[in-house]
Amino acid sequence: MACMCRANFFNQFKLQFGCTPLAFQQQKRLKKAAELIKTGMQITQVSFELIGTNCLENTSTCHKAGY
Repeated sequence: MACMCRANFFNQFKLQFGCTPLAFQQQKRLKKAAELIKTGMQITQVSFELIGTNCLENTSTCHKAGY
């Protein structure tokens, strides 16, 4: 994707993956978070370290929207 302007990259990414780059990244983080929670990791720890938020309400909202 060298020599591509930001808008073209965004459009090509959306065509290839069916979502925006930000949504793609968030989906990956939520998937990893779900795996960690299943292994016994605390939700607060997952929220702070992986998802990048210190607000549990935001984590819950993102999880509900993704699943």
